[in-house]
Amino acid sequence: MSRSTKRLDIQGLRALAVTLVVVFHLFPNRLPGGYIGVDIFFAISGFLITAHLLREVETTGRIHITEFWAKRVRRLLPASLLVLLVTAILTMTVMPGNTRTQNYGDIGYAAGYILNWRLAANSVDYLNADAAPSMVQHYWSLSIEEQFYLVWPVLIALTILIAALAKRPPRRFILTALIIVLAASLAFSIFETARSQPSAYFITTTRAWEFAFGGLVAMLPAARFSAALRGIFSYMSLAAIAATAFLFNASTAFPGALAVIPIAATAILLWCGDTSRPQPWKFAPQRLTHNRVVQFLGDTSYSVYLWHWPLIIAVTATLPQLNWGIRRALVVVPTTIVLAWITLKLVEDPIRRAPGPLKRQSVTFGLMGFAVAGIIALVSINTISIQQDVEQRQTELDALLNGNGNADPGTSASALTRSSTTAKTRTSRSRNSSTPLLPKRTFHGTGSARSSRRRTAQRPRWEPLTSNPAASKQIKVAMIRPPARAATLCCSATRTPNS
Repeated sequence: MSRSTKRLDIQGLRALAVTLVVVFHLFPNRLPGGYIGVDIFFAISGFLITAHLLREVETTGRIHITEFWAKRVRRLLPASLLVLLVTAILTMTVMPGNTRTQNYGDIGYAAGYILNWRLAANSVDYLNADAAPSMVQHYWSLSIEEQFYLVWPVLIALTILIAALAKRPPRRFILTALIIVLAASLAFSIFETARSQPSAYFITTTRAWEFAFGGLVAMLPAARFSAALRGIFSYMSLAAIAATAFLFNASTAFPGALAVIPIAATAILLWCGDTSRPQPWKFAPQRLTHNRVVQFLGDTSYSVYLWHWPLIIAVTATLPQLNWGIRRALVVVPTTIVLAWITLKLVEDPIRRAPGPLKRQSVTFGLMGFAVAGIIALVSINTISIQQDVEQRQTELDALLNGNGNADPGTSASALTRSSTTAKTRTSRSRNSSTPLLPKRTFHGTGSARSSRRRTAQRPRWEPLTSNPAASKQIKVAMIRPPARAATLCCSATRTPNS
């Protein structure tokens, strides 16, 4: 889509949505409802995809489902899988050992675009400050989007088939289908949010109505009243979005009936369109979206969303001295913008516009399957390696406690040290954390001299764990003095990035 035909106001909405999410993740106390940015994205996707499918139906009388899927794959998966690969490498190199199994599992599910169901099944509370962090937890929304792209064209195609069998125009049937989806999904969202809000937050069926709401706007005729009146409606909608971003918080029953507020406001903005043209109103809020900075942020919004959260987690783990304030934002935000721009120019645009074989569906789906399988295999191998190492160390520890003289004291001491440190790491929490998706704790083993001195000064008290004198002596040494043998990279809960 050329710049002359691209709706600049939609790019402005994307910029607004990603800004809300990033600020929420960095400063949740200052923008506690910034998570509604994801809902804005959902409504925009429903509007654009439904409008695209309707144009195809009006032009060709049918929907080319596999071609639609192939275009979505070329548009979205290259950048997404790249970030997952980098995240897997960061998990292996800079993240604390006791978080790696969780991260590897989430990366695998994210690569298959079913992470939202894993998080829902585990009842992960996205808005809870005590929830353990995952470097790819933000992929829950991308999973819902991909599931929408998978199902939506099939739904429209089936509706067209029913209309053909009834020998009626398809548009009315499509409108009816969208209303049914919206009503059923919204009703279920209200019910499920009241029953179990943490899981309801991630379930696709509680979010489908948001896409359908955007789709209904695509079926409406464009707003025909004056630019000034459309501008006033736009200001009211932006005020509603701002109010929800500042007034909603972790205790808000979301997504439920209250989610209608930001979704309806986004729908009104989409319906009003760009009020600065073709009949410009000089006070139109959409004039701000024509700014190059806003357009740049809208163009890179997808990559910004992909990169920002893994960087927040990685920076927090490697530079704990930055704490949660502005200093961390000064590291994360510029790095995110640079990586997003590089990803757009070197990954997204070249692959999306690539000529030749890459435009063939068989090549697109083949490369997608290969890349997804590769990432899943990578994280699976590392997960299995961790489990095997843990089992081996547990066996050695059991042998030591049972007085087995064949156990290697150094190995056993190392195993006990890791077990003890891992347990303390999981239970220690920082009382000053304010980031919703980050745990209230300090990441241990990040290599800071300050934390090293603190651990040395606060050595644990020793009490005999066994009546075996030799084993008791080895356990005492293990609990008080760090083992001489270095830990392996994948399995040590206390390994530092620089060790």
